[in-house]
Amino acid sequence: MLNLLQIPLGPSLLQLDEYLQELVETISSTFVTNGNVELVFYLDSVRVDVDTVVPCGLLVNELVVNALKHAFPESDSKGTLSVMLEDQKKVKLTVADDGPGLSDDFKLGGGDSLGSMLIETFAAQLEAEITLDKAQTGAVFTYIFPKN
Repeated sequence: MLNLLQIPLGPSLLQLDEYLQELVETISSTFVTNGNVELVFYLDSVRVDVDTVVPCGLLVNELVVNALKHAFPESDSKGTLSVMLEDQKKVKLTVADDGPGLSDDFKLGGGDSLGSMLIETFAAQLEAEITLDKAQTGAVFTYIFPKN
């Protein structure tokens, strides 16, 4: 007979890379893009606990929805949406698009934007350092956070 007291009850680790790719593909399939938005993934294998997966998934959901709505607003808009996940001492997550870019006065957490507030909240839950690159074409959001 199995004694439940002998089973170690540690945090179960999940494959963040697999989850994020499936999430982004599912979100993209709900938008009418006529196949004009190419999804590109560069994903290291990263295992994290559920307390990291949940806010990270919510963060990526918000970033991807915003990119599909604002970077490629028309169903005939062409472009690329990239998601990168790097396994370093910390996790480095980058979501980038090659759309028209962000306005010069855009800043996270600013204004009345619910999306911006949500992005800030999820990043805070991850204890993430945030970098927003507006210098190139499109928008590039980078988050660096502890694995667990």
